[in-house]
Amino acid sequence: MQHVWDLVVVGAGPAGSQAARTAAARGLRVLLLDKEEFPRPKTCGGLVSAKACAALGLRLPTALGERRIESVRLVGPDGETAVTRTAPFLGWTVDRAALDAFLVEEAVRAGAEFRPGTAFLSIENAASGHISLRTSRGNLRAYALVGADGSLSSVAGALGQSRGLPAWRTALALSAMLSLPAPRLEEVFNGGRTVNFYCLPLPYAFGWAFPYRERVNLGLGAWSGAGAVLPQLMAGFARQLQLSWGITLQAVEVRGAYLPAGGFVFRPGRGRVLLAGDAAGLVDPFSGEGIYFALRSGKLAAETLAGCLGTPGASPNYAPRLYAAACRRELLGELRLALALAILTGTKRRFFRSISAHPERLELLVQIMTNPRAYRAAFFRAQTLGPPARAG
Repeated sequence: MQHVWDLVVVGAGPAGSQAARTAAARGLRVLLLDKEEFPRPKTCGGLVSAKACAALGLRLPTALGERRIESVRLVGPDGETAVTRTAPFLGWTVDRAALDAFLVEEAVRAGAEFRPGTAFLSIENAASGHISLRTSRGNLRAYALVGADGSLSSVAGALGQSRGLPAWRTALALSAMLSLPAPRLEEVFNGGRTVNFYCLPLPYAFGWAFPYRERVNLGLGAWSGAGAVLPQLMAGFARQLQLSWGITLQAVEVRGAYLPAGGFVFRPGRGRVLLAGDAAGLVDPFSGEGIYFALRSGKLAAETLAGCLGTPGASPNYAPRLYAAACRRELLGELRLALALAILTGTKRRFFRSISAHPERLELLVQIMTNPRAYRAAFFRAQTLGPPARAG
């Protein structure tokens, strides 16, 4: 008889590895799948915020952290004088491929089995007692399934939910690596301890430059409806930064990925199948952060399923309702306030004007990186932009 896993997790990014590690630590027989061989590149800024570090529940190895971040700098849409805010610890920059490989290792250390190069293809049957699923390397059976396979989730598609989302409900992120010798990098980024955010002349957009040891992760994220102009904007953005840093112009290899606009989108799953991270629609629509929400939703999904599978008389079919309630309590309120702020600030020009006039308001970005309830605190303590006005 074919082996039946307690839980199969599809996608070995932060959400999937966190779900696999959590479930394995609870005593479940867990199989973690990813369509790619590891390590593999991933479109990402590579900034693990302080709140994401706390959500991870593990100490990052010294070799994994590229730079310890202690300040955030905001640059205006026309290159205006930047505003900087400092805190004791805002996070680490990391190579995303190395981070994901580490998280997989920790899931395996907890007892999960990992099968890279194994693509999820379909759900063949969801009988009352288990799920039968088809992969590129054969069929599997499991009592429950977590889909953590990104915003274009094949698992969501197998549930009858659209893999893609309308442009007005998604963002497009582009990123590239730029070489920068350590001495010059430390001059530009305040000892390598500062991350830069750029207010771009597009709706709902931010640019970023995050320091690594001898590289800089450049990128921008914007409403996907502006996708036609983003490659040209990215090329100009990279060129402008290199000129401002006084280095020889380099060609950059750009990678892209679609992201759900959290607050618009939430897909908890159905039956014995839960969705986590980007697949569930859990990405901050203001800052673009996804790793924190991936880690927390992966853990919540695994804990919910472990509770159902380990409780006599409890069925995993109730898991989506319990999981959705947990996400609403902890995550969705923040994402909806973040969405409101993203809409309010528009192209970020007004946001930057407000920060320039009141530099202490940049504390908002510090809070977003450190406090899981940052938006609630900002809205209800009047620490943001003041009375609404037309975004410009």
